Amino acid sequence: MHLGRLGTAVAEGQVVVWGAPLVAVPVIAFTVGILIADTSKTDGWTLAGQNLDAIGGLDPGCGLGESLVVPVSEESRALPVRDGDSSATPAWVPPSPAPGLPRYALGPGRGSSATTPWFELPADAPVGLFVAGATGPTNRLFAEWGRADGDGVAVLLREELDTDRNRLSGTSAWRLLASGDLPEREEAADMLRIVHTEPRAAVAVTAPVTYRVEPLANRMREPDSRELVLANALVYFPCAQLPVLSGGIVEVPDSVVAWENHFSPIQFLLTSPFVGVLDLYALEELSTSDSPGRPPGLRAYRVDRRIEGAELAPPDATSS
Repeated sequence: MHLGRLGTAVAEGQVVVWGAPLVAVPVIAFTVGILIADTSKTDGWTLAGQNLDAIGGLDPGCGLGESLVVPVSEESRALPVRDGDSSATPAWVPPSPAPGLPRYALGPGRGSSATTPWFELPADAPVGLFVAGATGPTNRLFAEWGRADGDGVAVLLREELDTDRNRLSGTSAWRLLASGDLPEREEAADMLRIVHTEPRAAVAVTAPVTYRVEPLANRMREPDSRELVLANALVYFPCAQLPVLSGGIVEVPDSVVAWENHFSPIQFLLTSPFVGVLDLYALEELSTSDSPGRPPGLRAYRVDRRIEGAELAPPDATSS
């Protein structure tokens, strides 16, 4: 009887052991099938689609870099101003981030608010805004959408601008808020101006601008381009060419891609070979807010190597 019971227990144990895979395999197969079907129906980039291409021996291209678009900020163009403007620009305001952009100091001041002139909105082009200075929760900027009404402009809507910065923030003087970063435009609006309430700190803006966008992949495909894509984001950018560290010399990255609030070696880790990059160059944030279906929290930056009057000297190789 004892041996019989033992045999029964062993048989029951074998049923339990084999039962789990028999139940799990159909569920896993069904889930994988659904993911593949959904991926085939989805326009644009998905990680599942990228992996399927790799398994099938297809070129994954630049992965997420194909879908992420960034403004070409240096080609920005100012919107027409409605009534002209003759105000002088204070000396502390940084030089214009793109040729010919008017700049406006909205603080510091003693009044209750400061405003730019009204600007004429285009019908179907993206509109952005360069911001500089001490913006934040206590120095609030607003976009006012208006409609031309005879000799004046009727205000239709006022919405606050999101100017919060993250840990891996840009170090360039100006930050471009792209169209996707601005509050949604009032449908009937044909005018826009910027308002700074309680302007206690130094804050400046440019005239609102139109700009063109390009896929982030375009920058990554340039033959001599180097991208510092942090490890937890690298899988999404299979075409990224990482900077090479050799002979005591590291290549300067042309761009940086990282998750929001990530502690980056380009700013925070003193043992990183990239810490010295910001001793020479500025880090310009590239907004990805105009990208459809972008992953939340992913940030892109350009290393601005423009130094007026400087000449490039070759580095000395060292060893230790």
